[in-house]
Amino acid sequence: MGQERVIKNTVSIKKAAPVVFQALLDQDEVCKWFADDANVDPREGGRFEVMEEGFWSKGRVLKLEANKRLSFTLALPEEGVMGPTRVEYMLEAKGSSTHVSLTHSGFGSGPEWENVFHEFEAHWPDSLDSLKKFVETRKSSRKSKSKSA
Repeated sequence: MGQERVIKNTVSIKKAAPVVFQALLDQDEVCKWFADDANVDPREGGRFEVMEEGFWSKGRVLKLEANKRLSFTLALPEEGVMGPTRVEYMLEAKGSSTHVSLTHSGFGSGPEWENVFHEFEAHWPDSLDSLKKFVETRKSSRKSKSKSA
């Protein structure tokens, strides 16, 4: 068996950790930088569901440490793909900024997973850049239209 594939990305955001953390958990804010729609129940075991391009990816919050850590499962809507992946954000205060580390793991094997892995590998840097722009400016940074609040 090969080694598990993991995606890791980081971004530094010029805002305090509580502001960044809120953007990760508040469903209205999630829609301003990450998804077309979202259902987020911000507690361990709560829902973490995001919709993009008409498809819902559904998961559950696994770990929640205020202003420090958020991890959740994410079951993908792609046909033929089984089992959820795991997304984890770690936040570290650095002066007046916050360093965000993202890890996405749990990708299976096979050609359908290969495509999913490469799509996320290309997607996460743009998503973290979108998070940074939204948190620092408080303006929606989505390329497509977000739902109206």
